[in-house]
Amino acid sequence: ESALRPEKSLEFRSGHTAPVQCMIWLSSLQSLATGGLDCTVQIFDFVQLRRMHVLSGHKKAVTCLEYCKKNQLLLSAGFDNYINIWDPSAGILSHTLCGHECSITGMCAVPQTDYEFMTIDFDGVVKLWDVRRLTIVQSFTATDRQAEQVGELEPLEARTICPLSRDRVIIGGRRLVVFDRGASDPRLTADYPISGIAFNHRRIEIVTPVKNDIYLWCACTGQLLAIHDNVMDGNITALTLGLGERRIFVGSDDGSIRAVNYACGAQLKTLTPHADEVSQIAVIQSKVISLSSPEKIIFIHDDTQPKRSVVLKKIDLSEAGSPILQMAHDGRELVTGISEEGDVFWYNMDFAKQVGSSETCIVTHDKAAVTCCRYFTDAPLIVTADSEGCLIFWSLRPLRMNNFFAKVTCSLGQAAFTDPTSDAGNVGITAL
Repeated sequence: ESALRPEKSLEFRSGHTAPVQCMIWLSSLQSLATGGLDCTVQIFDFVQLRRMHVLSGHKKAVTCLEYCKKNQLLLSAGFDNYINIWDPSAGILSHTLCGHECSITGMCAVPQTDYEFMTIDFDGVVKLWDVRRLTIVQSFTATDRQAEQVGELEPLEARTICPLSRDRVIIGGRRLVVFDRGASDPRLTADYPISGIAFNHRRIEIVTPVKNDIYLWCACTGQLLAIHDNVMDGNITALTLGLGERRIFVGSDDGSIRAVNYACGAQLKTLTPHADEVSQIAVIQSKVISLSSPEKIIFIHDDTQPKRSVVLKKIDLSEAGSPILQMAHDGRELVTGISEEGDVFWYNMDFAKQVGSSETCIVTHDKAAVTCCRYFTDAPLIVTADSEGCLIFWSLRPLRMNNFFAKVTCSLGQAAFTDPTSDAGNVGITAL
C-alpha cells in the first residue's frame, strides 16, 4: 500500500509567523492561498516554488478563504468582521465587503453560480453576497436566539457553513441547521406573477422578470438560457429593453430604476427613483420615460451618458384625477396616458404640460377603464382600448390633433360570427 509522505521539494521555508487557519487551491494560478493568525493571506506559487504575495489587509486573524474561479477573485474573512476581495495574480486589494457585526467563522461558494458566496459569524447571522455587484443579497439568522436564551434550544454557536446544492445550505456548530430557498425549476417560467415581458429581436430571446431576477429564454426552443439574479433590491414591476437591445431597464416596487447589462446582468447605472412603485418604462432616442401610477408622476430621464442620468422633465398627472394605468409615446414629443375612468390625456415631453384630453370629445370610452394604447408608426393615429371591448382611434398631426377618428366594438362568442345582430357580449381588451 502506498503512503503519503512529505515532499521535501515543495517545502516553503518562509511563510506565516503564526499558525495557519485556512487554505484554498487556486487552480487557474497553480498556487495555494493560506490565511493565518498573523492577519495575512499568503500566496505560494507551486510552479516556481516560491511565495508570490503577502496580502496585508486584515487587522485580525484570517479564518476562511474562498476562490471565485471565473473572475479570479480571492475572498478572505476573519475576526475583523469584513470580507476582503483580492486580485491574487497581482496581489492587490480590490474591494472590502462590510455587513457583519462580529467575527466571521465560515464562508462558502454557492454551487452552480460564479458570483454568490455565503458567510456566517459567531452570532449565527448568515449573509448571501453577490460579488459581481458587491452587495448583500440576503441576510438571516440561523437560530432562534430567544429560544436559546430560555433553554428551549441548545445554543448553535455557529462555526462553519457548507452548501449541499444551489438551493440548500447546512450550518454547523453545537448542532446542525439546514436552510432551503425556492428551488429552481427550468420547466416552469416562474412560481410567481410575471409583471412584464420583452422580446430581443437581435438574439431571438424572451425576457421575463421573476421577483427581483431576470430570466432569459430562447424564443425558438423555449429553453431557459440564463438567470440574472438579484438585479434589484425590490421586486421588478416594469421592464423594457434599450434601443440597441444590449441594456435592460427595470423598475421595482420600491420606486428604484436601473439599467443592467443584457449579457451578464451587471448594473450599468441607476436612474432617479420614484417615490412609489414603477408601473412602466419606455425608451426613446436619448431619453428614458418612467411612469409611477400610484405616485401620479412621469419622469423623463436623460440617457445620453453611459453611467449617469438626470431627470430632464417631471410630468404631474394629478390633474387627471384617477390614476394613469398606462402610457404610450410617439418617439418624439408626445406621451399619452390612459385612466381607469375611461379618459385619455396627451402630454408634451419638452414642456411637461398637458396638451389635450378626451374629456372635451363627444365620443369617449363611457367610463370604462382604458387598459392599453398604441401609436401607429405609418399613420397619424393612436388607438386606445378598454375593458368593455371598445377601440377608439384618435387623430394626430397633420390631421386634427387629439380628435376622435373612429370607434370599433369587439364582440365575444360564436353567435357574433354567425349573427352580427345577436347580443353575445363584449370582450375586454387587455393588450395591443
